[in-house]
Amino acid sequence: MKFLKTPAGCKKMIVLFICLILIFSFAASMLQSSSGKVSISNVKFDARGAVQDADLYMPVGTNSHSSLPCVILSHGGGCTKDTMTGYASELARRGFVVLNVSSYGSGLSEQPMFDEDEIGASLEELNVDVRDTSSVEGQANASIAVKAQGMWDAINYVRTLTFVDQSNIVIAGHSQGGYRVCYAALHDCPFLSFNDAMINFMYDEFGIAFKEEEISKDAAELAKEHLNDDQLLYFQAKYDETKEYYDTRVKGVVSIGNTVTGVPEAFSKQKVIVAGYEVERFIQTNLAFLCGQWDHNFMFLDPTVAATQYFQTGDSMPIDTWVAVDSNGDTGTILGDFNTESVVSSDALAEAIENRCARVYMAPEKITHSSEFLSKRAVSDMVQYAAQITGYNNGPLDGANNAIKPDNIIWLNREFCNFFAMIAMLGLAVSMLGLLSCEKGFEKLTYVPNEEKLIAYNKKEVAAFYIIAVLILCQVTWLSNNSMKMMANPLVVLLPSNKFYPLDKTSCFCYVYLCWGAILLAVLMAVFCFYNKKKYGKTGLEQLGIRVGWKAFFKALLAALIVFLTCYASEVVIRYIFHQDYRLWMCIFTDMKLYHWTQALRYLPWLVVPYFVFCSVINMIPDKKGRKLFTAVLISVLIGSAGVILNHFVHVTGMYTGSDAEHFFVKLISEGSICGGMLIFVPITVFIAKFTYKQTGSVWTGVWINSFLNAWLWVSAISSTNVYMGTTFAEKFLGF
Repeated sequence: MKFLKTPAGCKKMIVLFICLILIFSFAASMLQSSSGKVSISNVKFDARGAVQDADLYMPVGTNSHSSLPCVILSHGGGCTKDTMTGYASELARRGFVVLNVSSYGSGLSEQPMFDEDEIGASLEELNVDVRDTSSVEGQANASIAVKAQGMWDAINYVRTLTFVDQSNIVIAGHSQGGYRVCYAALHDCPFLSFNDAMINFMYDEFGIAFKEEEISKDAAELAKEHLNDDQLLYFQAKYDETKEYYDTRVKGVVSIGNTVTGVPEAFSKQKVIVAGYEVERFIQTNLAFLCGQWDHNFMFLDPTVAATQYFQTGDSMPIDTWVAVDSNGDTGTILGDFNTESVVSSDALAEAIENRCARVYMAPEKITHSSEFLSKRAVSDMVQYAAQITGYNNGPLDGANNAIKPDNIIWLNREFCNFFAMIAMLGLAVSMLGLLSCEKGFEKLTYVPNEEKLIAYNKKEVAAFYIIAVLILCQVTWLSNNSMKMMANPLVVLLPSNKFYPLDKTSCFCYVYLCWGAILLAVLMAVFCFYNKKKYGKTGLEQLGIRVGWKAFFKALLAALIVFLTCYASEVVIRYIFHQDYRLWMCIFTDMKLYHWTQALRYLPWLVVPYFVFCSVINMIPDKKGRKLFTAVLISVLIGSAGVILNHFVHVTGMYTGSDAEHFFVKLISEGSICGGMLIFVPITVFIAKFTYKQTGSVWTGVWINSFLNAWLWVSAISSTNVYMGTTFAEKFLGF
């Protein structure tokens, strides 16, 4: 603290934290680029009047003579491409070209008037809150709002890259990204087999009437039987053209953390017409689930339906097992264990993949929905799947290669470097605030309370206050983490998803936490003030420095704005130099477009009041005299974060004690939907609330800095995919 009391000390700390930000961001960049072996660039492409934003990974030295397999990644709902950087980095280390794309309306990607599914402006006609799934209209709207959403456009963009092997393209998406890849596959991959297509060609072009039993025969042999020499020449030309088309369709599809939306359409047989006869066929691509066994979507999948309709394995659901499905029959073929079988040693697996009928259900244990993009095991499974489908891992699997084992996962080290850079950013923030408080014009930023109005609480009063506060925070965490119940929460309707407030439902989790916390903690504050007034003759609010005067209030606002802009500027610098930002798991501070700033201003009023209550509760009890700053801040962080910490602890305990995910009581406490982000951001906000209070003697600076940071996090890291935001200035910038 002594370093932050003088301008010279503050400047030294600013330089120190800037250096730490640069060092950790450089280290993160080296890890992400595999020590410079992988080139990472930001790319923009426009397929329908709206620019999509993506990161393109490729081995250094890639050129137009290269022919490399490609994986296209899609993030989940309420987030952006940045949550999938772990998958992208590990695939790129193994020599894949990777396109990590933000879907339409997410991150820096714009929204077209109409996407691949003609969704966009048409949503306005429904005039329904997509988060209100209690109504049929809401369910329908939520469904159509999460179809391909630019994924098929991303596939077609990759087809313009000369260095990509067009016969080796895999698509994978997490959660809503799983919806997108399923619907993109429906756009890209036919249900008619190549053989069916050629029989239909003869049926339509030459009028050949086939018997029903003939349509299961080889089309080339049927052509020899039914066509003359001239027709055969035409048939052969069409055969080659159609073969190239089928060979360049998406070769593999991975639905990560999604077993419901888009799955019945993509994984089940569909009716098609072959030579005038109605038959059923599977989609012509290799399919996979990757779903943790503590993911709620794992429980949503009916094992009987999946076994019979998706995998053709009878009554048993094949976990971590390769299966070849049969479009012409009802029984699939077990090909072997996912972790041990390889296309190099198994001709049957290689043939099934080549015929685009291989399927697998990867179900790693002890992994929740949100941890699927933080889990080493999930990323390892994805890497293994991509290697087998494409036959590639830093070279062909059956030839010379520098293959990296699937379980050799290092990307989490990069994530922690980004986190340490985030911590350094917080250090930069408090150092900048310290410097401002020493400058002329900001003298009123520091408030000194009247000692006579302060209250010396006894140990029982302090303990009672904090115990009740912790119990409230535990309850609030439960209310905001259980998504199955949270959407029916009465507070959600106060912040609907519309053009003015366009963020997806992920913002609701945070919002419910803040609002319920503010309401219940405000009640605690009121009761405590009433108790103080009765016992001590004063409320105890003098401690908080609330009544500082309008001039000091606006000085606090201005100082907080300068601190926030300093933090954002530091992110812009590390993004430009190192292609990094501030992040860990679901807590992300990243780039914003100009219209994002106006969105942030719209959400800001919803944050100021809750943070005023939180900052007041955190600082209501005076610190013990002589207590060091570090100790005071640590105690406050532990108490203020107790709800999310206990919530997550119980949830993890349930996973690692062998409990049944579907029936274990922990599901009543939390399914862990948003706890990942809260585990990081709540301690950050408590730290800011306490530390800035110790710097200024007032809660207002902490209120404003926390509100600015949360608005930044919401708008930059949470997508707007369920609302059509429009294309005019008034729509995009003003929300009208």
